[in-house]
Amino acid sequence: MSRRLAGAKIAVEAVVALVFLVASQSANGDRQRHHLVVGFSIGYLYRHSRVVFGCRRAREGPIRTLSLALGWLAVSVAVVRSLGNESDRRRVGAGVALGSIGYRTVYSGD
Repeated sequence: MSRRLAGAKIAVEAVVALVFLVASQSANGDRQRHHLVVGFSIGYLYRHSRVVFGCRRAREGPIRTLSLALGWLAVSVAVVRSLGNESDRRRVGAGVALGSIGYRTVYSGD
């Protein structure tokens, strides 16, 4: 993957994370960090599992890629359904984007 494309993907994820963080600010100023940490963990582990299972490109292993995506979709849906309000859900979404950025930044070979 070219550095320009990798940079563009990181930029898009950063914008998504920023939008979710801004949208997650509740009216009373309640900022619970544990939702962000849960989301970060999901995003980071998703990226790591893609590399471990050899799912860097869908055309190299379409069944593995689909299986992995469906598995992580189930985890994400379970986490989101366990949350109380929309603000918490957005904070988890921001954490997922930040976790993905973190993995891409640390292991730039992805």
